[in-house]
Amino acid sequence: MLPDAPAETRFQETQRLGQNPIVRYIMFAEPVFIGLIFLVIGRSAGRGAWLPLLLAWGAMGVALPVLLSRLTMTTAVTDQHLAIRWSRFYRKQIPLHAITDAEPIRYDPISMAGGWGIKYSRKLGLVLNVYGDRGVKVSAGDKRYLIGSQKPDELAEAALQGAIESSPARQ
Repeated sequence: MLPDAPAETRFQETQRLGQNPIVRYIMFAEPVFIGLIFLVIGRSAGRGAWLPLLLAWGAMGVALPVLLSRLTMTTAVTDQHLAIRWSRFYRKQIPLHAITDAEPIRYDPISMAGGWGIKYSRKLGLVLNVYGDRGVKVSAGDKRYLIGSQKPDELAEAALQGAIESSPARQ
């Protein structure tokens, strides 16, 4: 359960950036590519440059892929909010009573959303995704969101059901 979330959780999903096959390929290829670059630089720079280059390769070639593999996006629908947390870097809570629509979609993450991560698209609004080509388009007042999900039908259903149950007209 997300921290600070109410007791009732209608839906929860955690996705890892390391699940993304493109990111996995980059995580494998990046240390090799950086190592080759540093090898060329080291040969031309002489003997004294090897230790700093080796330390830089360790930081860029090993630590960066490990960090990327640990990044997660957790999406939860509680009895009050649709909450999205992108690791420790970003949090967004959308009050359920503000949600007017939640539609599961299949989309091209590269051409429609500019890839994976946290970004803004004129067509889709705020995009939050880490993996795959499925998600939920959410409308909340004049704001639009695309939330990537491997379970878009369940997420949309939980968000819409929560929106109906928390609407001011019902209370």
